[in-house]
Amino acid sequence: MRREDNQDWTSKFSWFLPSRARPDAIPRKEWARKVEEEQEKVRSFNLELEEEMKQWRKARNAHEDAEDERVEAVEAKLKLWEESEAERRRQLEAWWTEEQRKKGRGRGEEKGERKREGRECRPEWIRRER
Repeated sequence: MRREDNQDWTSKFSWFLPSRARPDAIPRKEWARKVEEEQEKVRSFNLELEEEMKQWRKARNAHEDAEDERVEAVEAKLKLWEESEAERRRQLEAWWTEEQRKKGRGRGEEKGERKREGRECRPEWIRRER
């Protein structure tokens, strides 16, 4: 068998031969260098991605903090409004009871009047029930 025939056979069935016997095989050192280059690309990409994620988290946290501050400010305003509303209601009730007391419809004896006794003292809806 001549060398050309042997070369032709190896090129046809190179997929079948072990890698060291294949003529198109990449030498180990070159293969290791290419693998190392690819790994370095992956590492640099991962570092860039991690840095981007840190920036994104930082921006998200800042946004959430600002939102929390806005919510707290609105809740504080609401609490102040509720307190002022409760105070206004107390003042209104005090004014109303004072007005009723002045008219003589208060808690009983006012301006020397005695509580009326009997049916006339009861509200109308109680009179209707009986």
